[in-house]
Amino acid sequence: MLNKKKSSRPSKKKASAKSPTSNASRNAPAADARASTDRVEKSFVGDGSIDTYVGQLARFGTYLFDNHTGKLSDGHLEKMTDAHNEDK
Repeated sequence: MLNKKKSSRPSKKKASAKSPTSNASRNAPAADARASTDRVEKSFVGDGSIDTYVGQLARFGTYLFDNHTGKLSDGHLEKMTDAHNEDK
């Protein structure tokens, strides 16, 4: 009988372990960019984190207004400009 020496190299077989989100993200529906902000907020943000979400959203909107006005729609830009002028 021949004694086969076990190799220390990993097997060429693909690992069966998958990341826990690989299938979930693959099967998740795409975000609907046409959804209302209320619907998005209610579907993605739990009641306990609404204040954090709204605060971060306000900071992001301010960042866009200060640095990337071309990314804002004309309506948003007009409202933000009016609010900015009222704050002066």
